[in-house]
Amino acid sequence: MSSHTKLRVYTIVERVGGSPFWLRLGNAAPHKDGKGFSVNLQALPVSGLIVVRQYDEEGDAVVMDTDKHERVPELAETA
Repeated sequence: MSSHTKLRVYTIVERVGGSPFWLRLGNAAPHKDGKGFSVNLQALPVSGLIVVRQYDEEGDAVVMDTDKHERVPELAETA
């Protein structure tokens, strides 16, 4: 991934009786060495799920299949 790649950070809000909603939380930028990202959030997700997606600045929109987004597995509670 190029250090010029534009990334957006979202959380997916599940809605009763409706399709999931992708809520934008902020932006991310890859490090120059390609070994990580810097993430700038304007909000925190309640669910803990953060999705980072590449976007096209021209259209400023990302095509997202909200019915098939990747779900985070439940974390096992430690006693």
